[in-house]
Amino acid sequence: MKLICSAILALLFPVLMSGQNPTRIVDPNSGVSTTVWGNDGSIRVKLPPEQLFVESFDATTGFDTTKFKTPASGGGGVAALAEQADTKLGTGTTANGFSYLESKMSFPVVNPSWLEVFYSINVPFPYVTNTYFFWGVGTSPTAPTAAAPLTEAAGFEIFTDGKLYAVMYQGGARQIIGDISLVTGPCNPNACQPGDSSAHVYVMWYRGDRTFWGIMNVTTGAIIEVAHTTSGAPGPNVNSLPLKVTAIASTGAPLSNAQVVVNAVAVGDTAHNGSFLDDPIYPTQKASVSAAGALSVQPPQPRVVQNKSASSTGSVATLTAVFPANTSAGNSIVVVAGVGNGTAPTVTDTCGDTFKLAVQGANSTTFAATFEIVCTRSCGVFAK
Repeated sequence: MKLICSAILALLFPVLMSGQNPTRIVDPNSGVSTTVWGNDGSIRVKLPPEQLFVESFDATTGFDTTKFKTPASGGGGVAALAEQADTKLGTGTTANGFSYLESKMSFPVVNPSWLEVFYSINVPFPYVTNTYFFWGVGTSPTAPTAAAPLTEAAGFEIFTDGKLYAVMYQGGARQIIGDISLVTGPCNPNACQPGDSSAHVYVMWYRGDRTFWGIMNVTTGAIIEVAHTTSGAPGPNVNSLPLKVTAIASTGAPLSNAQVVVNAVAVGDTAHNGSFLDDPIYPTQKASVSAAGALSVQPPQPRVVQNKSASSTGSVATLTAVFPANTSAGNSIVVVAGVGNGTAPTVTDTCGDTFKLAVQGANSTTFAATFEIVCTRSCGVFAK
């Protein structure tokens, strides 16, 4: 009896053996471990974001004009140059010159999930004095300046001091979230402001109440967090914002046209709102939506539901054909008639429908006149 009770107690109160610790799955770069739900002990696994937008500049004309507004520039700024593989925006060499590129679509926030904004970007190195760059999401004045570059925004910024920052703009007011420069920023040297002009990957996890900024570690390829907010207080007043890339010359003229190069840009959604209408049997066949947002709906292919024919071996004034069953309102009746003496035939039915001549041809060995109507109601029909 004692042995049985001991076995039961061992099942109810398991004891860890000496030297053993509970196993955890931990990210080696961030140190973040998995979450285990308390109600059933299952591991929480988050699905990757679903793609809402992507532009990789594969076309020979550069960016897709159905995705982006017409590039804006002024004051000597060099407008976005559309070319295969990337798009370049330049400050120009005139004080207060500007150039920016903005997506047509604004991306609504998806609390409690995230918008993941991805950029592959080249920026000038070494820094060109009197220049300003921004990439992220945002809106701007019609003619932005380095002192007032954006209205509502969140993203990465190279300010006129040459440093890289994680920033937000709230009604035009600049909010510094993090200094991520190599000189003064408290960040991982492999995931800070690049010390070269090569392409680097920048990611922002964005929503109304919290936002995280990350840069790809050039050694491991992992995205390392470099800044974050703890609330929505410093964030933009308008959260649903378009993609935005900006290059501006400061009040002093740059010595050269400094360019920001956009290699790729994408937006994902961890809420998976980018749903598709697809065929249940052939899921690769999906509905098409135009650039204006119109769903393309193709009419169904017509099929014959009933037919009847009649002919005459001699000359007759009329010829009658009676359908086997009543017709259905909304269906079409097609009549093909051939006449041997060149007289144009007429077609009537017992529903009182008006037939429209669709095709008429000269006398031949084939039936050459075709009439068509759409039934207005259900009734017994004979065509004459």
